[in-house]
Amino acid sequence: MAGAGDVYLRAAPLLDAVRSAAPTDPDLNELWSTNLRQRLTVLSVFAQALARKTPMRDGMTADTAADIALAILSPETYTLLVRERQWTHDAWQKWAENALTGLLTTLP
Repeated sequence: MAGAGDVYLRAAPLLDAVRSAAPTDPDLNELWSTNLRQRLTVLSVFAQALARKTPMRDGMTADTAADIALAILSPETYTLLVRERQWTHDAWQKWAENALTGLLTTLP
């Protein structure tokens, strides 16, 4: 969470601009698609490692865990909560950690 948060603290406005312009600009569309694929690749590795080390919720696959992590750790979610809803950066990081732990694992 800290790694994603640190990137979004600096880059969320730029990523939002790229995402917003992607539907009308082929180059930015490719850039956004590449960014999304790269984030999913990283989160797939995270989910697979988590599944090997931690009891996962019943029926939770590594693919589903990666999708959930992709949504929670997205720049869109960060921007919504930190910039639009005025959460602090630290509050977002704690929420993201708690949300992922609660949704993916059986840990208390």
